Amino acid sequence: MDGARAEHLREATTAWVEAALADPECRIVVVEVDGEVVSCAMARLEHGAPAPSCPSGTSAVIFNVVTRRHARGLGHARRCLEALLKWAGQHADRADLQASDQGASLYASLGFAPAAYHSMRRPLGPVA
Repeated sequence: MDGARAEHLREATTAWVEAALADPECRIVVVEVDGEVVSCAMARLEHGAPAPSCPSGTSAVIFNVVTRRHARGLGHARRCLEALLKWAGQHADRADLQASDQGASLYASLGFAPAAYHSMRRPLGPVA
């Protein structure tokens, strides 16, 4: 990524985080050790049609679960997720996330299971 695109991404991310911090339907959790943020995770409430697995139609989507390399394996991501799940349980019927291979065992230990449908993605904009 060139410098101009990287700077644009930094500015857009900063604006997004500032808005998320003010949004009661978004939660950002961090673990700090000796003044350094070593892990974080985020969740946002999504409102859709009610379904058997989500009667209210409200789910919490968990994303950006990250732990710095030197702090991995110490339970920091688990603490972030436990805090998000506690918050989500007060507002939603279900929590969803997309698991990486690295995080799958942690998510499974917290009760997550594969969903019936696989996630798919398509970029929007000009199609080649």
